[in-house]
Amino acid sequence: MPMSHGAGGSQLYGGGGGQYSVSHGAGGSGGSRAHDSYGGRNHTQGSGHNHHGGQSRHADSPDGQGHRHGGGRAGNSHLGENDVGMPTERAIRRAAAMLEHPQSAQGEVVSVLSKVTSWLTPVAPQREAGAEGAQGSSKDRSSASPARVPEQVYQTVASSGLPTSIVGSMRKLLDDPPDVALAVVCASKLASHTESSMALIQAGVIEEVGAVMDSHPAHGGVQNVCLLLLREISYESGVARQAVALGATGRILRAMEATVGREVQYNGCILLKFLAERAKAPRSGLQDAALRAKVAYQTDDIVCAVADDVLAIVTPRFKAILCWHWQSGRCRLGPRCTYAHGASDLREMRS
Repeated sequence: MPMSHGAGGSQLYGGGGGQYSVSHGAGGSGGSRAHDSYGGRNHTQGSGHNHHGGQSRHADSPDGQGHRHGGGRAGNSHLGENDVGMPTERAIRRAAAMLEHPQSAQGEVVSVLSKVTSWLTPVAPQREAGAEGAQGSSKDRSSASPARVPEQVYQTVASSGLPTSIVGSMRKLLDDPPDVALAVVCASKLASHTESSMALIQAGVIEEVGAVMDSHPAHGGVQNVCLLLLREISYESGVARQAVALGATGRILRAMEATVGREVQYNGCILLKFLAERAKAPRSGLQDAALRAKVAYQTDDIVCAVADDVLAIVTPRFKAILCWHWQSGRCRLGPRCTYAHGASDLREMRS
């Protein structure tokens, strides 16, 4: 079934192998980089059934199948927001306490994670209807500031204990693919901010994402959100080296072998290149993984480009000269060939 990420402007990173429909985005609004698709039940960010403002109609979130998770004691109605839908400091700290409470039911944990994810999803400001004509509105949209979460929210989250609570939720929800994927998505939202990312790392998020990948090796959606989280937290070379030491490279290779989904291949290649260059990751298996990605998506220029970047690391003089066989019209290797098939395929000619 297709994956949906709310209305307008979101960049879709499909789970590539997940079999469920997933909807994300605060209140159904677009404008975010929706790197949170996963193969789970219909979780909708924002609480309850309300898709237009994030306020919950129920004390606990539905499970996407017309049922409600057990228990309403720690529901989203107890969390506080200001007039523009951003969380107060008290709301953030209360969310952390709810996630850590030993008596919180799984449905309550999922409900809070959904709410936190909606807080961390940038939403473009709404224009008043009829303020300008169509031409003026278009001009105004093109010059508008990009949507973003206020810096104060990230700073409060980083100092609140919420990152540690989210990592703990990954442990609690480990056996349920759609719910643990939601926890990973929530961590990814936090990881886009430096202070919050460091708080996640200190809480052991690298170890936990590894455990999630090991627990659901053939689940494309779960693997994809884990790859995206690793991408977010591994930009610093020191963190990348820590990820390599904890076995990230092997897990990426296994995910790419087990799941043919486009986004797993694409994100896997990006991570392999980054870890090989920045963290001296072992190069065994990189060539095979990149070649499989190219063969599977040989008509996809984007996937082929990132696969070629990996191959350039492990293959001497990769695409440095034209293939003689190709020039004579009889190269049998096709996308597996390490020589250039045409002038545009020469690595020196790429920007």
